[in-house]
Amino acid sequence: MTRNHSSRRLLAVAGGVFSLLLAHPGTGAAQSGGQGGYNGGFFIRDAAGNNELRIGGFYQTRYIFNSRDEDGPGNNDLDVGGFQLRRGQINFQGNIFNPRWTFRTRIDASNGGAFSAAYLWFAYTTEDDEFTFRVGQLKPEFLQEEVISDYAQQSAERSSLNEYFTTDFSKGVQLVARPTDRLQVTGTVHGGSYSYRSDYTAAPTSVGFAGRASWVAVGENPSRARSQFGDFQAWDGEQTAALVGLAADYELGRDGFPDLLKWTADGSLESEGVSLFGAIVGQHFSTSGPLSGGVPGAINGVDQLGFIGQAAYMVLPNKLDAFARFESIDFDGAWYRLNQGSVLNGSRNLADDHLSLLTFGVNRYLVKNNARFTLDFVHAFDPVPVSDAGNALLQSDSGDQTTIRAQVQLRF
Repeated sequence: MTRNHSSRRLLAVAGGVFSLLLAHPGTGAAQSGGQGGYNGGFFIRDAAGNNELRIGGFYQTRYIFNSRDEDGPGNNDLDVGGFQLRRGQINFQGNIFNPRWTFRTRIDASNGGAFSAAYLWFAYTTEDDEFTFRVGQLKPEFLQEEVISDYAQQSAERSSLNEYFTTDFSKGVQLVARPTDRLQVTGTVHGGSYSYRSDYTAAPTSVGFAGRASWVAVGENPSRARSQFGDFQAWDGEQTAALVGLAADYELGRDGFPDLLKWTADGSLESEGVSLFGAIVGQHFSTSGPLSGGVPGAINGVDQLGFIGQAAYMVLPNKLDAFARFESIDFDGAWYRLNQGSVLNGSRNLADDHLSLLTFGVNRYLVKNNARFTLDFVHAFDPVPVSDAGNALLQSDSGDQTTIRAQVQLRF
């Protein structure tokens, strides 16, 4: 068969499949009586609800002041301040064919103005809602802080512990199972932590496997209780509820890069305006053979451990709360994190193993998390190994540092 005949045959088969899809009663063929408006985001949908598109946005702008005390001769008080556009996001999500077929695309703008795709997936949920299968660019569920969205954190930013240990975005396939109304289990096969901007040929990880189980331990209405833990706030009228979670992630490194095993356990409680959260997380690195440039030479056998505790109280229901967070990391002699397919600048052996931080502040809620003002303070008791843009912490060789963040956010 000639190449032209093969091409025509392929086009004919594709056209036939497309015609069958259009003819399927679940595709939501052209209908009258569609709807549009705003309900937690702008939306348009057909009359039957089989096809729907929701559009939303989210913005965070901050003023930051950072002060570092460094040992040594000369002027050692290093102060810097200024404005930061931390996040600008446009989100498109909805369903197509019928409500069981869903999709999401989120475009993020960084402080430098560059645009990139964050979420980029489609999913299918079974009719009994027991299973959801998702494929594309997504977050392998591991740390509870990362599961909770950017806009729903307690402080202006997730913890430094979270940013160091998290899997963040990756590409892969994910299965969410809900065997009971209290238990949810998520498993993901992915391309490695922070690998969402790298092709499969460039990522330091060959393959990763992440699994997380969360259990609604307290709560008369488990479904409502689980939705409560979509944020860190204890809103007025919410039931007393508790959530516990266990998770692990194993990533097989390519030649020259280490294998990685990390684990975590966490617990959350909300009751009468009080919100509590705590977690412990650890990771182990192992290598065989020579290492690639930039990987710390002491990485083999390194065991790192961190813990975090956070508490908040709603002083004025749905209007004003105060919070505090303490976190500590033992790096065991090495700082190493994968980022966008390469070793992040700053990965190296460390003389100072520990980093402890205290964060405290207040939130003034105008429309809950959709419009709020945050003022918080972050104090690092130890030298910071690598600058952390999200927490406005700067690399330091010795001494401590303090950061003040004043942030406004809007979400629609």
